[in-house]
Amino acid sequence: MAGWTNSKIFTSFITDKLNNTTAISLGSDALIEVALYNNSVTPDQTVTSANTAYSAGVWTGGSAPNLVDTGTSAPAGWPYLGRPLASATSTFTSNVYSFGAANTASANATTTLTAAYGCLVYDKTITTPVSGQGICFNYFGGTNTVTLGTFTVVWSSGNILQITV
Repeated sequence: MAGWTNSKIFTSFITDKLNNTTAISLGSDALIEVALYNNSVTPDQTVTSANTAYSAGVWTGGSAPNLVDTGTSAPAGWPYLGRPLASATSTFTSNVYSFGAANTASANATTTLTAAYGCLVYDKTITTPVSGQGICFNYFGGTNTVTLGTFTVVWSSGNILQITV
């Protein structure tokens, strides 16, 4: 059965960072994207690096059935490849690492999106160990829709992910 149940950091992302097999820099990479998905995918945090990537594994991209049905306004409002993060931050305070950004909004106020259940956050600039490697996936708590408006992903307290060490 397909479906979203939670938000997770990919274990292969952590492993690749600790083993220095990926050059992802959450503090400085300019093309970290947020791609929207419907409820036909079942995210899995323990997949290989290759299966975290945009357009691989459950994250196959570019069209239905997995990506949100975006209607006619999608190419301008929220492209299939996603919307870029703005004002990304990478901080470590009191044994908690936080990666955050400004809330991510559609590019216009005439966007139509139906059944957005969650998103894949991935680095579009990375090619090793895999192109477009996934960092994490975030569940929105249920279906979200906007008709001819602005769709905004509101990051919890400005944080996309946190790790306590």
